[in-house]
Amino acid sequence: RAVEAGAHSGANCRRAQLTSLCLYPQFLFLFLFGDSPPYVEQLEPQLYCHKMAENETQKSDQHGSALLPFARNDAPLGLADYLRIGLLACTIAPFRMFLFLSPMVAMLITCVLCSLGLREGERLPRWRRVVVAWSGKVYARVVLLGLGFWRIRERRLPGAAPRGCPDIHILVSNHVSYVDILYHMYSEMPSFLAKYETKFVPIIGRIATVMQSVFVQREVSSGRSAATRAIIERCAQTSMPPMLVFPEGTTTNGRILIRFNRGAFMPGVAVQPIILDYRGNDHFSPAWESIPVTKHLLRMLTSTWNSLDVLYLPVYTPSEKERNNPILFANNVQRAMSDAAGMPFTQQTIRDKYKYWTTISRPTPESAHVHPVHAKDS
Repeated sequence: RAVEAGAHSGANCRRAQLTSLCLYPQFLFLFLFGDSPPYVEQLEPQLYCHKMAENETQKSDQHGSALLPFARNDAPLGLADYLRIGLLACTIAPFRMFLFLSPMVAMLITCVLCSLGLREGERLPRWRRVVVAWSGKVYARVVLLGLGFWRIRERRLPGAAPRGCPDIHILVSNHVSYVDILYHMYSEMPSFLAKYETKFVPIIGRIATVMQSVFVQREVSSGRSAATRAIIERCAQTSMPPMLVFPEGTTTNGRILIRFNRGAFMPGVAVQPIILDYRGNDHFSPAWESIPVTKHLLRMLTSTWNSLDVLYLPVYTPSEKERNNPILFANNVQRAMSDAAGMPFTQQTIRDKYKYWTTISRPTPESAHVHPVHAKDS
C-alpha cells in the first residue's frame, strides 16, 4: 500500500520504498546483501508490455497473446523463508559449496594434464578424450548434487536417440541456466557452441576449450559465419563428440521458447531435440535470468532440493525443403519442442531481452512505484 501511495512522484516513491523496507523484513534482508531484490520482476510485466507496445516491437505467441520470456517467476518470500535460508546458509551451504567448487577444480586439473604437449586448437588423442569425457560426467554430477539436484528425471519418447548415439551430431536444447551445461556434461559430454567471451572465463574457459567447443562472436557477422562453418565441419567428423547448441542464443525463464537461430540447422542433418524443464521448482526458479549470480547461487545452495525434468523428443530429420531452408527447419523444430513440452513459443530474440533490461532499469514516471532491476544484475 505504501508503494502504491507513492506512485505519482519520484520523491514519494522513494519515501514509500523506505516505508515498505521497514514494514517487510525480507526487504531488509535483501538490502543487507547490497543489491536490488531479485524478485521484483513479478511487478514488471505491465510496464514492459506497455513500453514494447509503444515501440511497436512487442512480439506475440502463436495465439497472439503477449509473452514475457525474460521475467522471473519466483514466489515471494516470507519471514519463515528468510529464516530457513539463513539457517541453511550457515549449515548446509558451505558443504554444498565444496561440492560445487572442488569438482570444477578437479576437472580443470584433468583438462590441463590431458592437454599437455598439444598446440592450441589441436585435437585431443582418443584416449585423452575418453579420460576427459568420463571424468567430466562424474564431476558434473557431483556439482549437480551440490546444487540440490538429487534426482533428475529423464524420459525418452519413441524415436529418440539412445545416449551416446554415434549417428547424432547435433543436439539442440532450450537454455534456462548454467545448470543446463552441467546436465548435458553429465549426460552426453558434448562439445558446446558458446559465446566467445566464455573462452576467457577462469576455469570454465579452459574446460570448454579442452572439450573442443566452438566459440562464436555473435555481435559480428563474420564471427557468426565462422561458427556456422565450424558446425558444418564438425558434422562431417564422425569421431568427434556431438555438438550441443542452444538455438535460442540466450537464457529465458524456462517457461517460453524464444526464436531459434538458424546456425544449428545450416548443415541440414538430423538433430536431437532436448527439453529441460525446471517448472517443478515452485519456490525458486533455477533460471539464470535477470538476477545477480551471487544471489542465484545463494538460493540454489540453500534450497532443500531442486527439480529437473528432461524430455528427449524423437530425432528430427529434416525434409528436402527444410534442408534448403534452415529458417523453416529451425521454426519447425521449435514448434515440435513447444508442442511436446507444453510451452508457448514466440519470435522474440536476445535483442528483446536487452530491451527488457533497459525498460526495467529505467522506470518511467507512471511506473515509478516499481523498484528497478538493473541490467548489470543479470
